[in-house]
Formats: sequence, structure tokens, C-alpha cells
Amino acid sequence: MKNFSFNVTAMDHPNNGQQFKTIATVFVNIIDQNDNVPKFPQATYEFSIYENNAPHSYIGQVTAFDIDGPLLTYIFDNPSNEISSSFYLSSSDGKIYAHNSLDREQSDEYIFYIIASDGYHISSSVRIQIKILDLNDEIPRFVFPNDNNDTLIIDRVYWNMNDYICQIEIQDNDEKPTHTLLFIYRFDQLKNYDYLNKHKNILQFDSEKFFLDHQNRLFLNSTNGTILNEGVYDLAFK
Repeated sequence: MKNFSFNVTAMDHPNNGQQFKTIATVFVNIIDQNDNVPKFPQATYEFSIYENNAPHSYIGQVTAFDIDGPLLTYIFDNPSNEISSSFYLSSSDGKIYAHNSLDREQSDEYIFYIIASDGYHISSSVRIQIKILDLNDEIPRFVFPNDNNDTLIIDRVYWNMNDYICQIEIQDNDEKPTHTLLFIYRFDQLKNYDYLNKHKNILQFDSEKFFLDHQNRLFLNSTNGTILNEGVYDLAFK
């Protein structure tokens, strides 16, 4: 209630004669005091943004309410250095932005807290959870074979034609790896074809003697009657 009114009546009480009275109307305006604490309508806000975003990308907004009606100011509640360097907050409207491009492979989630103030009272803190969504931006890398470990020695005395040879290991740091492993049959299937053709023109790939299963395991391709003779066999993958 912001205002109300009532009537006041005054009258006399003569011993003799006519009684007189008068009526006055009193108007009362209630002057507001800033006595209410700002409140958020929910305890947690969840937002998401794709990695590799442009700097200063908008992420989301939080809004508190104060029945006293003054303007509110939004601030981080004791943020870590990582949060302060990754995000910033519009103090006037609670909008959250990313300082720079975010990388899911460095961190896939951020959690911090925001409070609202009306200049006299401070709200309870609200929890902010930001999930970084993955993009296919990581190049698959060979764990085995690699530049320092690319040789297998097989003793044919203990090795049968259909034996499993080795596991080709690949590292893909994307959340959902999408790589496909393929054999190389010709030099021109490689990016460094010109270099290899010039410096290793004697080298021949022996991929047709082997095959990969769906788990990237290497086997001898015994279905075509392949026989491995003693010597060196060169394979390449991409």
C-alpha cells in the first residue's frame, strides 16, 4: 500500500443550544524504505557456448528482482583468476560475456557465482555453470607408430599367418573423435608426396599384404594367400 486516507470529525458538546461539527479528510503517503533484499528467481543458471568463439561473445544473462524497485548492480562473487580472465559481467543488466576464445580441450566447464546489490543490501549468490561445447578442431595424432617408434620385429618361428600383429593407436582430443584410419597404397596419397618421391623413390608400401579391422588392429591379409618373407615391410597410414 503506497497511500491511504481517512476522515477526522470534530464536534462540540454545548450544554444548551445547537451542536456543531466539522469533518476533515487526511491523506497519508507511505514513503518507501529500501528494506528488501534483491533475490534471484532460481539458485542455478546453466549456459553453454561453442569453443573457438569470437572474443566478447555473449553467453547469457541473470536477472534479480527487488520489490523496493531501485536499479540493481551485478558483480562476481569472489571470482578466481581463471574466471576473471575468461569472463566479464555487465554490472547494469547481468549479461555474461567471454573475454577471449574458449578451448574445450583446456576446460570443458566453468563454475562461478554472481551477486546483486541495490546499494544497501546484497543478494545471496547465484551459481553459474557454463559448458563449453566441442567443435571438431583437433587433429588426430599417431601414438603408435610415431617418429621415434615405428618398427616391429616379428620372429616367424613363433608367428602364425592369422595372428594379430599390433594395435595402431591414435589420439584425438575432440569430445567425439571422428577420425578414420586408412592404409596408404601410393605415395601420392600423402601430403609430403613430393619430398618422399624425391628422397625415397625406392621405397614401396606393402599395404596390400595387411589389413586393419574396425578397432585399428593390424593383421596379415591371409585371404589372398599372402606369404611374408624375411625382410623389411614398409607400411603407411593416414
